[in-house]
Amino acid sequence: MGLEKVGFNLIQRIGKTAINYADDVSFVRRCKKPDLNGLHFVPHPVGDTFKFQNDVFKTYLDNINKIKVKGLSKEEIPIYDLLKKSMFDAQIKTNGRVKLPNEIRFEYHRNNGIIRKEAVASASRDNILYVNKDYFENIDENIVKDLGVFIKNGYITKDPDGKYKIVDWLRTSESEYFEKILNKYDKNMPLIDKLNLHRTGIVGYANLTYQANQAPLAMIENILSNSAKKQILSNKGVLKPIEEIQKMARKEQFSYLQKIASITPPSAETAMIQKPTSLFVHELGHLSHYQNITLEEHLQLQNKLSFIWRMSPKTGDFASKVSGYAATSPIEFVAEVYSGLVHGQKFSDDVMKMYKSLKGPVVI
Repeated sequence: MGLEKVGFNLIQRIGKTAINYADDVSFVRRCKKPDLNGLHFVPHPVGDTFKFQNDVFKTYLDNINKIKVKGLSKEEIPIYDLLKKSMFDAQIKTNGRVKLPNEIRFEYHRNNGIIRKEAVASASRDNILYVNKDYFENIDENIVKDLGVFIKNGYITKDPDGKYKIVDWLRTSESEYFEKILNKYDKNMPLIDKLNLHRTGIVGYANLTYQANQAPLAMIENILSNSAKKQILSNKGVLKPIEEIQKMARKEQFSYLQKIASITPPSAETAMIQKPTSLFVHELGHLSHYQNITLEEHLQLQNKLSFIWRMSPKTGDFASKVSGYAATSPIEFVAEVYSGLVHGQKFSDDVMKMYKSLKGPVVI
């Protein structure tokens, strides 16, 4: 059996209500360390190392299965499995430091009868993780609405064959993946595939477009940091000194970005890359962050300081290197960076400095 298949089998077992861990012993003995992008494992000779790995993985799986779950429907089991995988990944990456919820509730998120269709999940200071049924019942509406925004702003078009196309100057490996799964969208497709399209593809592309609009200089710097791309631009006669670009107005920077990115696009890492597990690791980031801040600090970050955060032009400079959501409040900035770090993404020094100043949880 291939290692990828073995890794998938482990995820299937995590999805069960009760795990017969003895069945996994032979598998764990073949393991050295996990690849955090997919729980695929590397073979290693049998030895004392594996008793340790065996015990650690068993502990992580037991931690997950101890969590109370309420309101879960049959249709939502694939979502619950993804949440379990998110918790398993986060425990591995943080050596067990991540704060897991005491309880998971699948329920409707409504405020005075108002439906909250856009919010997938939320985490509370009393250590409960809520999964919003309203989001999943309205997921097609969310997809169509967000797709409409891209089309309106010119970031997505349709070719003569009716296929959706992203703009060439934002064509990265991640955005091309989004384009591919977008053209497979069907309202009858499985719920988990719709979630992947919306929260991985659409949100990831939104991160790119947000950075291009709010901080084009960051994307320009990403392109120019690659010597091969820089040489291509020089050969084309369009390379400008960074000092000259820095003096441009943002509108001029945006125009220059479109010009050079049409020749050689930025790397996917210029903004936060979304993974299927990112949205739930984001919520685990909130739970872990709450352990580091008092209730008073939490309220300050969520209310008074959030207004200053959104109004400050400096926020866009570093938050855009993460995501559009990171720019909405310090609390969301921390959770977004945490999710990125758990998934192995590296951030700039100014992003990490702000993350630490806000008492962001240690990942590694």
